Amino acid sequence: MYAIINYVDNLIYNTIRRISIENFCYVYDIKSYSPSKLVAIVGNVKLIAIKSDKKVTLYILCGKNRETFQLNVDYENNKLTYYQRSKKSIEELDINSIYSLMSSLENDLYNAMIKISEECELQVLCQGYKKGIKENLIPGLVINVNDKIMESVKYILTILYKRNISIKCSNKNEICIKKVILSHRNRIYIQLYDRNKRNYWYIELNELINRLPDYASDILIIIDSIVKELSG
Repeated sequence: MYAIINYVDNLIYNTIRRISIENFCYVYDIKSYSPSKLVAIVGNVKLIAIKSDKKVTLYILCGKNRETFQLNVDYENNKLTYYQRSKKSIEELDINSIYSLMSSLENDLYNAMIKISEECELQVLCQGYKKGIKENLIPGLVINVNDKIMESVKYILTILYKRNISIKCSNKNEICIKKVILSHRNRIYIQLYDRNKRNYWYIELNELINRLPDYASDILIIIDSIVKELSG
């Protein structure tokens, strides 16, 4: 039992660290309240692990959105049962398959946390400071914009920052667009990241009009295009 629980604990730590680096702001918190309960928070998502001798249940939560994973162990028959609520599927495996199952579960857990985070009506905007990174939670949604609009956004931000702008976050010399968020007040925020400096900040599109008055018409076209795309 303890070996399997240790696998799950390691899986949670690995997943939370990975997701904090790739999708949030390097900020996360993991607390063990007892041998049977572990709680992790990263960005707008909470992961709760409830563990017993024969069962581990993982809850992913953000607002009304949730996902559940369950791992049951049958020691007498050397069997593992793996269940994910959204897939409505149950897998029965030999207990010796724990290694391959953990790898699969880590990917499932990671993808589920991303999905829950992006569909949640509470989003995180990150701002870097000398003492670290501050997370600001706002009511809103992550939105996908088409390639044409994104190219226009990159063009305006290139003018503002006088540096190349990317959405792949692969080049340390570029500023990366991590996500676009629409707040409940219909403000459009761009989350930015400088990989070289590990610095996060964000900008609201309407603010760009004051900072780049000569490009006000271009910025208004971008805002209007995003609104039309979302309403269409």
